[in-house]
Amino acid sequence: RDSYATREIDFIPEVELPTRLSKVFVMLYKAFEVIDKDPDGNYKLVYRIGMDTLPIQRKLALEALITANDTLSIAEVANAMRYPLNSARRVLEELQVHGLVIRNVGGNGRADKWSLSEYAKYLHAKAFPELK
Repeated sequence: RDSYATREIDFIPEVELPTRLSKVFVMLYKAFEVIDKDPDGNYKLVYRIGMDTLPIQRKLALEALITANDTLSIAEVANAMRYPLNSARRVLEELQVHGLVIRNVGGNGRADKWSLSEYAKYLHAKAFPELK
């Protein structure tokens, strides 16, 4: 982000695959497999660990959208997060850059709505299939 005037996202770095963190999660999953042969439970555990590594603001925004299971306005996300509107907006923009949320432009004075991306829904559904 521009650290001075606009706070706009200026640069989106290319994703490095596989990153060190993703390698750690794979190794963690494999270690859990040795201990317990429950692939669904092990994935759920690694998913939860991954969520716990997120900055709290991103985690709260994702949890708000997961819980809502619908589109939310920035005000609704900010309220769920208990953060100011501008903070919630920045967090949602950052999650959008990472492909985890989608901005549905309201237009004509209507508020934009935010929702989980299909990829984020897939990851969550894989970890918690009972919540479908």
